[in-house]
Amino acid sequence: MRYDESTATALGARLLLDTCRGDLRRMRVRADGDPGALRSRLRELPRIGAVGASIFVREVQEVCPELRPPLDRKANRRRWFADAP
Repeated sequence: MRYDESTATALGARLLLDTCRGDLRRMRVRADGDPGALRSRLRELPRIGAVGASIFVREVQEVCPELRPPLDRKANRRRWFADAP
């Protein structure tokens, strides 16, 4: 994602520099792969609420697989049948 300067400032660039040395991946590591903990940490940033934090966690699931929701037994069975020849 890209943000203009005013939005980047509003996102708490100073706070990110102070707490994560400017790297959101450090925030993910501190959350220990727990999506709820990461959402809580993101909400500490100015102007980031519950919805914004949830959107962020959802959007980074492709590059952070540990944030993906777990598959239950029913979903795993469907996936197995879908892969069958």
